[in-house]
Amino acid sequence: MHIVQREITHPHLSRINPIHPSQGELFYLCAILQSQPALSFVDAQTVNGEIYETFQEAAIALRLFADRNEAQYAIHEAIHSTLATPHQLRLLFVHLLVNDCILTPVDLWTTYKEHMAHDFALQLGLNIDLALNHALEDLGKSLKEYGKSLSFYGLPEPTTFSAEVRHELESWGRDPVGLSDHAHAAVTHMTHEQRFIYEQIMTSVMTGQSHIAFVDGKAGRGKTFLVNAICNKIHSLR
Repeated sequence: MHIVQREITHPHLSRINPIHPSQGELFYLCAILQSQPALSFVDAQTVNGEIYETFQEAAIALRLFADRNEAQYAIHEAIHSTLATPHQLRLLFVHLLVNDCILTPVDLWTTYKEHMAHDFALQLGLNIDLALNHALEDLGKSLKEYGKSLSFYGLPEPTTFSAEVRHELESWGRDPVGLSDHAHAAVTHMTHEQRFIYEQIMTSVMTGQSHIAFVDGKAGRGKTFLVNAICNKIHSLR
């Protein structure tokens, strides 16, 4: 085998791949190189003129983990430095969990959950609650491959919906602004009776009061039109 070194005629930049804390010294070397340049391994282990025996000790001396632990550092770096996708963040989170790198899984999930669910949020019209539920389901599936579960790490369980409810949530939750616009446009075309019913029901919704309404009328009088306007408005409020 031969290694052919190309002639370097101009400065080159290269990306440092993300390293997991479970990879030990390699992780701490990566953290050092992310914070400052080094000419050699010994140079990377040197802080303020003192040579430390390990990269971990050198990284601690540089106070790289003064405000967050190694797991937090890894996820923070994946988000802000390597621009990992939400799917990659979830895989990283699972890897850190199964390798016992996270002391408080719930705290880390709470801090970075919206980053981990951002792809689902985009698919669902920024419906954060539903996106977080999808992210938890995905994490649960990944943990199951390792014989673990969300409850094993004290993480919240996703809400289970029937197929009909899930379809409704995903259908109505994609575009709250558009739903509100449709409702307002419908109000301008309502008859006096339709608008009276609409306002009565929406007042009850906004004030949190119980309200039983029975809308009746002959075919073609606009019952479906009225109900759709009410549903659009209510679903836009989420």
